[in-house]
Amino acid sequence: MKDPTPEGKIQKASDRPDIVAHVFVQKMEQLLKDVRGGLFGKVSGMVYTVEFQKRGLPHIHLLIFLQQEDKIRNPKDVDDIVSAQIPDPVAHPLLYKSVTKHMVHGPCGPGHESARCMVDKVCSKRYPKQFEPETLFGHSDYPEYTRPDNGRSFYDKKHHFHDNRDIVPHNPYLTAKYGQFAFPFFIFLFHVH
Repeated sequence: MKDPTPEGKIQKASDRPDIVAHVFVQKMEQLLKDVRGGLFGKVSGMVYTVEFQKRGLPHIHLLIFLQQEDKIRNPKDVDDIVSAQIPDPVAHPLLYKSVTKHMVHGPCGPGHESARCMVDKVCSKRYPKQFEPETLFGHSDYPEYTRPDNGRSFYDKKHHFHDNRDIVPHNPYLTAKYGQFAFPFFIFLFHVH
């Protein structure tokens, strides 16, 4: 949305919630179709809610219940669905562009005490994360995603340094497909006996 208004003002997405909401609904419907079609396996059910951020931008919280044979059971299953790494810019240029623009947390921490995520001088989202050579199941039901110390890094448009410790978990396929409507992706493992 770079076209100026008749008054000469450059519009942002937050200036046109009508258009943003319309596009978001189209993308969300396609996402739900992808999931129902077996993107992550056979679906038993889904529950979702749509929320609007303070700037008026929508996002979806989606909980997917997979049938028994497709449930996530081990680190490899997690790695097949979720990435928390900077992609290879040569092998996956579109994914690299989407991840480095939309799936980066921060900057926060020392020197950035006014960041929205900071509470009592600490990031409430626990960034930057630790480098992890492989996915682990931690003490909670959330996995600790693979975040290799592989030298991949970049500087954002404000010249802040980022590496794999700053990457928000995402599904690479959905992130490449939906670009700026990229979806942070977290897996919660239900232990059903």
